[in-house]
Amino acid sequence: MHTGSAATFGAAILAATLYAFFALPFADYHYCFTWRKAAFAAGVVLYFLVAGVGAGALGWVVGVASQARPTNWPAVDGIFFGLLGALGIRAELGAPKSRSTPAGGMSQQFTPAVTLLNIGTVWTFGMVDRLVGRAIEMWLRRLTDHELRKTALELAHRVGQLENVPDPAKVVTLSRLTAPMEELASAAEEVRREEARIQLRSFVLTLFRQYRWPRPATST
Repeated sequence: MHTGSAATFGAAILAATLYAFFALPFADYHYCFTWRKAAFAAGVVLYFLVAGVGAGALGWVVGVASQARPTNWPAVDGIFFGLLGALGIRAELGAPKSRSTPAGGMSQQFTPAVTLLNIGTVWTFGMVDRLVGRAIEMWLRRLTDHELRKTALELAHRVGQLENVPDPAKVVTLSRLTAPMEELASAAEEVRREEARIQLRSFVLTLFRQYRWPRPATST
């Protein structure tokens, strides 16, 4: 049966992998790459193995099991099956936990496979995000007080320029910056200065991770 041909299988893998690549915004790739290149490389490989090869193979298996023949061209059928698998695991990621069957027309017998792919995708994202967050923390600890204040001010200004952030949210963000900036610049006690450093590091770290901003191109 032509749904089991090598051309169909290869097309399914390729379609799912391309879908997985473009499903993530460029900002996420840039953010992870600039902060932790090794984690980014490992994460991308794992992500494509799960969301590309895994989802494509699953879609192909579903097509073979159902004896589906959407078209008379094996490669086109493979693209269809690959997209079916890719969409299936993403629909399942956002589905209520009470659902027993994945979206996209897959039968319930494939639910364990879809669940394993979901777990792999979530784990991969979590791994990379945790390692990147750790890299940002280490970078912040190496900054001098002057560099830390400058970085915090630059990010606050960047938030103020974002059109998709409402003004009340900008006010709240800036309000978190005022007190620690003043403490770090004028407090005589080292304890108060260290507390201000901690607050500013947390402020900067939160903004980098929330908006997926890359590492500054030049040292501050």
